[in-house]
Parts: sequence; structure tokens; C-alpha cells
Amino acid sequence: MMIRSPLTKFTLNNNKLILHKAILNPNFSSNIQQLPNFRTKLLACYKQLYRLRNVIDEGSYRSKFPYENMIRRNFERISFNTRRQAVLGHINQDSEVTVLTENEIIERLMNTVVFVFNSTVQRQNEFADMEIQYYEDLKKSNTDTLEKNIVNTVIRMDGQKPNSIKYDFKYNWIRDYTNNIQDHIKLIEAKPNQKKYEGSFELDYIGFRNYEFMIMSLNENMKLCL
Repeated sequence: MMIRSPLTKFTLNNNKLILHKAILNPNFSSNIQQLPNFRTKLLACYKQLYRLRNVIDEGSYRSKFPYENMIRRNFERISFNTRRQAVLGHINQDSEVTVLTENEIIERLMNTVVFVFNSTVQRQNEFADMEIQYYEDLKKSNTDTLEKNIVNTVIRMDGQKPNSIKYDFKYNWIRDYTNNIQDHIKLIEAKPNQKKYEGSFELDYIGFRNYEFMIMSLNENMKLCL
């Protein structure tokens, strides 16, 4: 059953709440900045992200609560500076990466809250209620925003990560995996006719490594903490 509300700008479709208009408190940023210290600001940003759990399109991923588990792990166990330095340092061939200050991290977190919130808001589309008969109709009626596609990708990739990556809170796997690849390349160059080489590496890790490069580049361009 679908219920539309002209006042609050939302749709209730099969017990799923879909927002059509941003309703984030306009004083959200200033309220957080007025908090006394970094820890309380960090907790306030976490609470804002946690409150969005029921309007995030999680899909049918491995975990029952993928979004909740992901943000809890990111806040409790992972230093964004550590992750950022591991990824950007590797991209820049181990050159020094400037450490973000606490104020810069809070600014990025507030931007991230807005970004994730925007992912819950459907864009206006005159074709949203049209009858779908062909693929072109489906494309026309799509109301997903860029933010929603990115947030869903982040959740999906987190759910697909093997534990050796997901629980490496220092992100050492990026350096170790790249070194492993380079070692194999050297073996192949030294013995090009050999059919089998000692050691192995997971080809899937290449995709996860490239994903980390991509999402961190997005974070740098948009000042986020995805």
C-alpha cells in the first residue's frame, strides 16, 4: 500500500518511508559546533547518522543491519586519519599526507551527514508515477539521486569485504597486497616460461583496493568521510 503526505513530503510504500523533501534541521551544523569538545561533536554526528538507519535503502546484503554495523565500526574502531594516510599515501607513492585536524574531521563528518541524508530524498521526477512497460520507461521513472547510488554502493561494498580487509583497522592490507602483486610480477619477469609460481594473492582484492582509492578520492574532492 502506498500513502502520500502533501504536508510532510513523504511516501509510505510497503512500510518503507521515502522522503521527497529535505527536512534536516537548518541549525544542525551550528548546534554541533557549539558542543564543548571533539568527543561530544563526534558522538553528535554519529547519532545523526544512526537516526537515518530506517530510511537508508540497505537492500538484501549479507548482514541484517549493514548500515548500522558499518557506521558503528567506522566510529568505534577506525581512525579516519589512519585510513586516509594509508590510502592516499599509497596513491602518492608513500609521500607524506597531511593529518586532518579535529576541526577538519568534524567539518567532514557534518558534510557526510548531509550527504547521507540527501541520499534518502528522492529527486523530483514528472515520470515517477508512470506505468512501466519498457526499459526506457524504467530509466525515466527513476528517482534515485547520485548520493543514494553512492551510499548504497558503500554499504554493498562493505558487506562484500572479506574479514581480512574489514577488520584490518590499520589498513595494512593495501600495502601488503600491493607488495605481493609486485613480488609476483618480478617472479614472472624473471621466469616468464614458468607455469606455476610460489605464493598466491586474491584477485578480488584488486577490486577492493581500487574501490578504496576511488572512495577516498571522492572524500578528498567533496570533503567527506565516507
